[in-house]
Amino acid sequence: MAENATFQSDVLATPPVGTVVAADEIAGAIHQRMKITVGDDGVNDGDVSAANPLPVMDVATDMEGGGKVAVGVTAVQMTFTGVTKSIILTADMANLGTLYVGKSTVTTAGANAFAFLEAGESLTIEFDDVTNAVYVVASIAAQNVWKGALI
Repeated sequence: MAENATFQSDVLATPPVGTVVAADEIAGAIHQRMKITVGDDGVNDGDVSAANPLPVMDVATDMEGGGKVAVGVTAVQMTFTGVTKSIILTADMANLGTLYVGKSTVTTAGANAFAFLEAGESLTIEFDDVTNAVYVVASIAAQNVWKGALI
């Protein structure tokens, strides 16, 4: 049962006298009730309701180890058998060059890359690889990347 609070005095930093605030009494304490609104900063996508549920992140329930993939100066697509939620890429410890990660247009100089990896570095991307593919290219030939995914 809701026990609303009604303001009684006109004090600075409080609403005008008579303003009713939704509340609920729990274990002898009054707790203000609030509605949750979804949307980015400055955007109101509506109150949470049965028709507009609270967005939640879909968590992975399995993993796929893709192993070591040879990468050279031609971009290589990182493929997975399952629909990914997260992709993990790790530059091989023995690499001497830089790996660049991006779409199919990523170049050996890093053009169109959104990330790069030096030897031993890892990158985790929250990514559904069905929509767009992830490619890796190296600054020099004969490099390796380890790939895996949470699905």
